[in-house]
Amino acid sequence: MSSRVTFFEVEILDYKTKKQLCFLDKVEPHASINDIRLMFHKFYPQWYPARQSMRLDPKGKALRNEEILQKLPVGTTATLYFKDLGPQIGWTMVFLIEYAGSLFIYLLFYLRMPFVYGLEKKLMSKRLPVVNLACICHTSHYIKRLIETIFVHRFSHGTMPLKSIFKNCFFYWGFAAWFAYYINHPLYTPPSYGQKQINFSLITFLLCEAGNFSIHVELNNLIGNGPKTRRIPYPTKNPFTWLFFFVSCPNYTYEVGAWISFTVMTQCVPGKSVWFLLPQGSYCGPLHSSREPHNRLNRFCFLFLFFFFSFLFLFFFLLLFLIFFLPSFVPSFLCCCCSGIIHAGWLHSDDNLGKGQTLHLCKGVQGLPQSPDANHSFLAVGSQQ
Repeated sequence: MSSRVTFFEVEILDYKTKKQLCFLDKVEPHASINDIRLMFHKFYPQWYPARQSMRLDPKGKALRNEEILQKLPVGTTATLYFKDLGPQIGWTMVFLIEYAGSLFIYLLFYLRMPFVYGLEKKLMSKRLPVVNLACICHTSHYIKRLIETIFVHRFSHGTMPLKSIFKNCFFYWGFAAWFAYYINHPLYTPPSYGQKQINFSLITFLLCEAGNFSIHVELNNLIGNGPKTRRIPYPTKNPFTWLFFFVSCPNYTYEVGAWISFTVMTQCVPGKSVWFLLPQGSYCGPLHSSREPHNRLNRFCFLFLFFFFSFLFLFFFLLLFLIFFLPSFVPSFLCCCCSGIIHAGWLHSDDNLGKGQTLHLCKGVQGLPQSPDANHSFLAVGSQQ
């Protein structure tokens, strides 16, 4: 004897007015919320499934697409409340617009259009090597992002509200224009420590970019049976994935490191602001738990570890920076301290103390000027004779 199937009746009301929008009869018990959205779309073609939010209570949480009707706390007659989410846009298109716009805006400043800077042609034609290198790094970063968006990234949410793209584009495009203006300015000056600073920052930038790409690939490999399935990420033989010991999504740790390196390489102030705005909460959520109390703990641990390792990275970066560049200015600094000279700047080889005043200083101090003939209007040690 065959078992009898019990069908459900689904009533869909407007979440504000409580007005009935449609009534679905003979809905199978194994139907998902996504199936109900498709049925509702047949009655109202202007509200496609991505634009619909179905919930059991007008002020409750939206039901997920994969939830099954018979497993919901409802009887054979279910009442769902509909909310229009407004026009939607796919996440892939969002990322393509953000990254392509940033890439185009930076190149616009790099080409030094006359209407941007408005300086003489002889100044517009000269570019320092670090400016060309910065353009290569910035362009390669966003080309990598575009390739990852098309071939690597998978999104748990298919769409986002169309109005939010203006906020996202303002963030990406605005910062790209901000530091591109200064880096590509005809009067831009090179970094203080020259080629050493540029080479060191370039190496760290490339390492962070490789780490960022490795994490993106590894996170993509976590997809199990279906796009909604998640697995806990673990380190692999790839050394760039070892940060999984500490954080769930270290791709943004590498992202911050890459922008810090880019800022040090160009010695550009606007880039420093990106350090604090990159780790947006909507992108950096941990994946190690599906229960809300554990999620809260994970968020706290993630933020703590993020700032801890950010400061650790900065300390390590500063330590290497001092090891590379400290020997270049320590001798002159010690010389100035030992000589007792009161000077507004550094002591250069052509600097001479006030005429006849070098006799009051100790002889044989390395770095002191030997000629007593020149005059300085503001440098004098000892009293006039």
